[in-house]
Amino acid sequence: MVWQACRAARRSIAPSSRGLSTGCPSSSRARCSRSGSIRRNLVLLDDEQHRTVVLLLAFTGFRVSSVVTLARDAREFGPDGHPYLRYFNIKAKRQAMLPIAPALSKQLERQEELLIERYPQGTEWLLPSPPPGRRDGKAARSTSRLARSMGS
Repeated sequence: MVWQACRAARRSIAPSSRGLSTGCPSSSRARCSRSGSIRRNLVLLDDEQHRTVVLLLAFTGFRVSSVVTLARDAREFGPDGHPYLRYFNIKAKRQAMLPIAPALSKQLERQEELLIERYPQGTEWLLPSPPPGRRDGKAARSTSRLARSMGS
């Protein structure tokens, strides 16, 4: 179900509009209306962590297996002040940095706040699995609702 929501989100984000800027120059009104629909559809997800997963997949193009292995401190700011995502590049077998959009950086900040609230003892993962007693299938229901609303 998550992959359907992510595929729908990717289709609605043009590569040049991934910054999801708030200003809409006349030449890019179509892209801005698409980014507005992304924001409206993300509200349909029940959990902040689900929004983080969808945005990571949509903005980075990573596979799910790469997203779920991101470290908690994956977001960094470069010397230029722009946000970057630090990840392990499996093919090159080394750490790599990927510039990310401000919208994704803000979502990662919200995810950090969520982690502080849910895991006061700490966790090393950006997207930890819920404890065994709290796995209730909400992710599948929530993402399938998002996928339906986005027309996939």
